[in-house]
Amino acid sequence: MTVEQLSIYDAMEQVSTVRQTTGTTPRKPAKLTQEEKIYNYMRRFGWITPMDALREFGCMRLGARIYDLEQKGIRIEHGREMIVNSEGERVSFGKYRLMDGTGT
Repeated sequence: MTVEQLSIYDAMEQVSTVRQTTGTTPRKPAKLTQEEKIYNYMRRFGWITPMDALREFGCMRLGARIYDLEQKGIRIEHGREMIVNSEGERVSFGKYRLMDGTGT
């Protein structure tokens, strides 16, 4: 059973049980950074856009996170997407994917 499937009362009971049996408070799992989340997203789905990053991770600076990943040696392909907005204007935005071919 995952944490998401537990009610708040079940979760509190499990914490209480852990405290009683071990005398300690259970540790929270380490949070992933935005870079890690973006990297994992690209491995799983391929292309990522600024709207994907904002919607999925609350990341408003995808280009900066891509730059950070590239500085760590991760090869990323840059692309452009062109769409027509609600006012009939053509607009473009960046999209990114891993160059090793992972993802779709």
